Amino acid sequence: MPTPSEYIRRKYNDSQLLTGDIFKSTIWRVQSLKTILRNPVYIGIVETGKQRQRLYERKPCAEVPRDQWIVTENAHEPIVDRDLWEAVQAIEAEIRRAYINSVQSPERTANIFKGFIICGACGSKMSRQYSRKNYKHGGFFERYYFLCPISRQHMMEQPVVRTIREDVLYSAVFRLITEKLASASNLADLIEKRLKRQGNPRAAVDTAISRAAAELGKMNERMVKLYEDYADKLLTEQEYARNKARYENQAAFLRQRMDELSKQAAVLADMPSSDNRWLKAARAFQNPTELTREMLEAIVERIVIYGPDKIDVVWNFRDELALLEVCALGGEGVA
Repeated sequence: MPTPSEYIRRKYNDSQLLTGDIFKSTIWRVQSLKTILRNPVYIGIVETGKQRQRLYERKPCAEVPRDQWIVTENAHEPIVDRDLWEAVQAIEAEIRRAYINSVQSPERTANIFKGFIICGACGSKMSRQYSRKNYKHGGFFERYYFLCPISRQHMMEQPVVRTIREDVLYSAVFRLITEKLASASNLADLIEKRLKRQGNPRAAVDTAISRAAAELGKMNERMVKLYEDYADKLLTEQEYARNKARYENQAAFLRQRMDELSKQAAVLADMPSSDNRWLKAARAFQNPTELTREMLEAIVERIVIYGPDKIDVVWNFRDELALLEVCALGGEGVA
C-alpha cells in the first residue's frame, strides 16, 4: 500500500508535486502510522474546530484545547470496529506511558546531539534510543545509540546505516571538533601575522577584481563588434555563432571570477575584526575538555553518519571558513 504522499504523487502522475526525495515519499514512517491509528474518523467520528484564526484581528492560527473541539458522532459509516479501535488506543497508550517513564528515569542522560545526527544513506534524522539489560545476579548494562528510522527500507544501492553507539559518536565528533578548533587558533595566528606583514591584504584582491572587470569590459566590446561584423555580412552565421559562444563562455568565467573575488574581499575586510563569525564562535570554545550542546550549536550545522568509521561534520559558516583559510595562507586563490 502506498504512503499518503506517494499516493498523491501517483494519482497526479507528477513527481514535481512533492518536494524532497521521492524515495522518502514511498516509506511508511512510525509517526504516520501512529497518526492513522489514533484518528477516530475510521470509527465514524469527525473532529473539527481544532484550530482557530481571527483574520480580522490579524492573529496567527492557534491550536484549540481538545475539550473545545466539535465532535460529531456517527458522521459516516465506520470502516473499523470500535472495540478493535479502542483496543489499539489502549495498547498505544500503554506504550506511550512506558516510554515517558523511561525518558524520565534518573538513569537517562541529556541528548546533546538532538537534531544534529543525519543518516548518510537517506538523509533522515537519526533518533536516540536507550536499551538496558538487567543481569540475573544483579546489576545492569545500558547503552545509548542513534537509529535511522527507515534503515530497513534503504534501497539496495545505498549503504546500510542502521545504528551508531553514542559513545562512539561522541569520541569521533569530539576529536573532529577539537582538531577544527585548534585549526581555528592557528588560522587566527596566521591572519594576524599576515596583517602585520602586508598591512592591507585586500589590496591584491581589489587589483584582481579591477583586472577581471577590465577584461569583462573588453569582452563585451568584442561581442558588440562581432555582431556588427555579422550584420555587415563580414561573417557567416556559423562563424558568428561559434565566436559568440566562445565570448559568452569567457564572459561567464570572468563574472564568476569577480563574484569569488568579491566574497574574498568581504572576508578580508573582517580579518582584523573580532566580528568574524567563524573565528568568534571558535574562540569561545578553545581547548575544550568535553563536548557540549552549546559547542555544537555554535559551530556545527549537522553530523552525517555513513558508518561507525565514517562521520562527516558539516560546519556552520563553512563558506566563510574556506575563504578565511585561503586568505590566511597567502591568498592563493587571488592570483
